[in-house]
Amino acid sequence: LTQIMKNESHVANRMLNSIKPIVDGIVVIDTGSTDDSIEVVKKWGEDNNVETYVFERPFDNFENSRNESFERAREMFLSKNDGHTYYNFWLDFDEQIEIDPKFDKQKLNKDLYMFNTYINSMKYTRNEMCRLDKQFRFYGPVHEFIVPPNGSDGQPDKSITSGLLDGITVRVKMD
Repeated sequence: LTQIMKNESHVANRMLNSIKPIVDGIVVIDTGSTDDSIEVVKKWGEDNNVETYVFERPFDNFENSRNESFERAREMFLSKNDGHTYYNFWLDFDEQIEIDPKFDKQKLNKDLYMFNTYINSMKYTRNEMCRLDKQFRFYGPVHEFIVPPNGSDGQPDKSITSGLLDGITVRVKMD
């Protein structure tokens, strides 16, 4: 999981508990919290035996902050060279995921996945999970979204595979 946060201690445990069944590691970029958000996230990682890293950087925009989380996750996890394929998914702290009991993360086989996402009864999809080794990045200083890496010709890589991931739903709480 990669995330950015600022003053999220009031919702952190709720979101973190929702990802517990599928998360192996967490990278959070804190953009200036003045509450105990950093301590809450680190304690959750320790209590749940999840490799957790929190880095601090001043906020300039969402795109740069989220891309920093991707880069730090690549540093922390891809550097292991352990033969695993690492996927990254992102959430905001005021969101939760619901995981179907039949979901099996060992069956992931695409480069990029969209998740069904709900704000109350409004349903939409968004690019939510991608392979760390494929150099995906966020685009847009506000309302940022994941874009594919460029190929050798400088254009978006047309070999990227994608699909809608069944078995995980995002619920946006907006608090």
